[in-house]
Amino acid sequence: MPLKTKQKEKSISEVLSFPNRIQNTLIFYYLFPVLLLFVFLSFFFYISTKNSLDEEFGKRLKVVSQICVNQIKPIQLVSLQTTGIHGNTYKLLKDRFQTILKENQIDRVYILDSQHTIIFDSKSDISVGNPFERFHLHELEIKNTMLGDVTSSTLFKGSDGEFYKTSFSPIIDQANQTVALVGVDGSATFFDNLRKLEKRLLITGVIFILIILVISYLLSRKIVTPIELLALAAKRIGDGQIEKEISITSKNEVGFLSYVMDEMRKKIVERDESLQVMLRGIAHEIRNPLGGIELFSGILKEKISDEDAQKSIDRIIQETNNLKKLVDEFLHFAKNPVIQLKKTDLDEFFDDVHFHWKKRLLEENIEWDVHLDGKQSIEWDVDQMKRVFHNIIENSIQAMDKEIKRIHIEISSEKNHTLFRVQDNGCGISTQNQEKLFKPFFTTKTFGNGLGLAMVQKIIQAHGGDTEIRSEEKVGTTIIMILPNQQG
Repeated sequence: MPLKTKQKEKSISEVLSFPNRIQNTLIFYYLFPVLLLFVFLSFFFYISTKNSLDEEFGKRLKVVSQICVNQIKPIQLVSLQTTGIHGNTYKLLKDRFQTILKENQIDRVYILDSQHTIIFDSKSDISVGNPFERFHLHELEIKNTMLGDVTSSTLFKGSDGEFYKTSFSPIIDQANQTVALVGVDGSATFFDNLRKLEKRLLITGVIFILIILVISYLLSRKIVTPIELLALAAKRIGDGQIEKEISITSKNEVGFLSYVMDEMRKKIVERDESLQVMLRGIAHEIRNPLGGIELFSGILKEKISDEDAQKSIDRIIQETNNLKKLVDEFLHFAKNPVIQLKKTDLDEFFDDVHFHWKKRLLEENIEWDVHLDGKQSIEWDVDQMKRVFHNIIENSIQAMDKEIKRIHIEISSEKNHTLFRVQDNGCGISTQNQEKLFKPFFTTKTFGNGLGLAMVQKIIQAHGGDTEIRSEEKVGTTIIMILPNQQG
């Protein structure tokens, strides 16, 4: 049964993709205050403009209402109340007020008596003699006007859906008493301009936000890109790829950090070269006596006829060869793999791997299965990757002791990386040993030098990838390798 590797595979993928948290944070902290300031200023400008226009409109209505009051004589009020709409006074006032309406763009002029009854209406004769329809809406203004003040109402919405404003002025008789009042209704046409202003502010705001987003993105990229490059360089060094120089792309703190990190890389290279020289010297010093032991053992074997002694000498020669092989593997592991990328057909590659193990698989009665999920080719070092799969398959074969043995290889490709799973149904590995498997010279077997999986990880990291292991005792083991899709 397939092992669950999704959670671990996600952690490997995150290693190969640098998160955009810094960039998103920079954009947020740059955009949010500017956007907040823009919204605040726009709202303040809108409200200030509305209040100013409202105040100015109220003053204009007060002036018009007072002009209308000046056109009325107290004696005419008596005539209006007596003759109504049929009298000459009504017609005379209507002509006068029509001129005022046109000159000042006013919608309606009306006169209310002390009982709040309409005795004149420039808009409709039908309302004359009826109580004022908006008395409850303007009750406070009307009461203050009856006390002798010139007032104006707040904006209100009329039956036609438009906004209006009203001003009231008192009509005072010779006894200095308010006997009636004049009301003037004006349509708040400035609201149309405010709506246009609101649309302009909205469009301007959207354009402003887009501009800020572009500027924020460009500025954040200028900051984040050097950090991303530095992070990738640090990962390369951590993976053992220390040959490539770290480029210094800026003359600031990040540039200084790049310089310091490159100096560290150079020192690591120098130390690594010194270590290589030392290891080659040690290997040479070990090989010389081993060669002598092998040579003199062969001479000794020719001169001794005793069969048991010859077997002992053969054992000496065999262990000498094993020791020479161990020295060679140790030297190979100590060297940094030189990766030579080559576009490789995966079908052909795994056919070659299968051909190498075909005889052993038949002898051990092991099922072999390779599944390609759409991926047909990849750029990698063919020889190094063959060594990777040979090491893993060798470990899988040695770990299986069941009647039905199976090795399943699955390849799946994403946009930026390709995932390889090599799964067996062997004895599995305990949890405490799983973290140690990629360490040099660690092995759970009674034979072997413990360099196989360590070499696997080193080659994968040299390709810019990573490895993980998922295993369950008595169920099987899955080796997970993720390689970046090479560009160019």
